Amino acid sequence: MVKLFKQYPDIVYNSVTMKNIMVRFGLVDQVLSVADVFYPYVIDDTDRLDTLAYDYYGSPTWGWLILLVNDMNDPYHDWPLNYEEFRSNLLRKNAGMTISGLQSQIHHYEYTGLPGGGDTEDEIARISWWMTPESYALSAALNPTSVSGWTSVSTYDYEWSRNEDKRAITLLGKQFLPQVNRELKKIFSGERLNISRKVIYA
Repeated sequence: MVKLFKQYPDIVYNSVTMKNIMVRFGLVDQVLSVADVFYPYVIDDTDRLDTLAYDYYGSPTWGWLILLVNDMNDPYHDWPLNYEEFRSNLLRKNAGMTISGLQSQIHHYEYTGLPGGGDTEDEIARISWWMTPESYALSAALNPTSVSGWTSVSTYDYEWSRNEDKRAITLLGKQFLPQVNRELKKIFSGERLNISRKVIYA
């Protein structure tokens, strides 16, 4: 990321010289909007940003491009944790708890459909909100049938799902790296962009 940041042009704001990070949006809007040059990738437990950049692009310095393509602003929080890191981080966030305790602690309830398959997938999807344990308990006390179809989600499963959702990313085709370099220079110099949509599949 430092490699890209150093290329950002300087601007003066309130008499202070700083990097013009707004050029980032020019790159996103004008270079990365070419939808047919991206490939899906699922981050493995052994993947790190630098190793993935090296394995796919041939150099760990292209890690910034992976972050940019996937709108990751913080590699420490936007990149998925591996199994051991996940468990350690979860215990750190929930001091005094154990893994088994977090697996049994209810984080929220979500609607998964009436018993016996009485709902269509669209009907289930429309009920996208959660119920807190407190709301669930109150609803169940007032009308037990009102909580039919609602399923508990543990704190562990909730955090696990959030971490797993970060694994599906996209990678810009490596054949476009020379173009990215050229277009970056144009962005930083204020020139008009010219992106080819041609994709050469190996």
